[in-house]
Amino acid sequence: MKLIHIFKMEMYKNFRDKAYLIMIGIFTISMTILSLSVFSGDFFDTLIRVRHIPFLTAFLILLTISTILGLLVFALLYPFHLLNLDYKNKVMSLMFASGVSRTKYYFVKIGATILTCYMVAAVILLPLMLSTESAVIMEHMLRNILAIVQWVVVMMVAIILTKGSVAGIFLFLGMNLGIGIAELIIGYAIFPTHSLTSFGPVTISGMPVNPMTIIIIVLFGFLGIYLLRKQDL
Repeated sequence: MKLIHIFKMEMYKNFRDKAYLIMIGIFTISMTILSLSVFSGDFFDTLIRVRHIPFLTAFLILLTISTILGLLVFALLYPFHLLNLDYKNKVMSLMFASGVSRTKYYFVKIGATILTCYMVAAVILLPLMLSTESAVIMEHMLRNILAIVQWVVVMMVAIILTKGSVAGIFLFLGMNLGIGIAELIIGYAIFPTHSLTSFGPVTISGMPVNPMTIIIIVLFGFLGIYLLRKQDL
């Protein structure tokens, strides 16, 4: 099977889950309401206008908190869902038996997951981008592309090790904790005057990049491919 066909298949599957599509719609509606009231720059004026309606003020505050917390949880669960979908549906063995290369599948899975997450983020944040400086938000998303790649690559290793079980989430969180500690220790040892927990002194095409992020992507990328190729399905 050609690489482009595998990619199209993955993108098709990613947008077929009704439950997550409904969640994306709810987040988009919530962000629309907040962008019109809280994030428009007239938050205090809004409070003054609606102070005689305590329910509306409480609703906006509750909606803000629930949306932020919901998006944090969604940012963890959604890529995990996309990456372990084939394990969950028990089609991995059938795919590889049909001639799909495990290495090609790995790269397509990573790429399709990242692209899907960016598309979903663009949809959810569209109301906010229309009401504020959209260029700033898009620039921030692009500047953090390597951090997103690291997030997905490490998560893929956790999913492969646990064969898509829920335990993969906890393994992934533990891996991230260990990576964070290692970044602090190694980063301080190599660059004591720079903070590598955000972005380091290395630049690629004028964009500041954390060199530790690149190292982690390469290491966990090779590890993920190795594990997937050796895994008995």
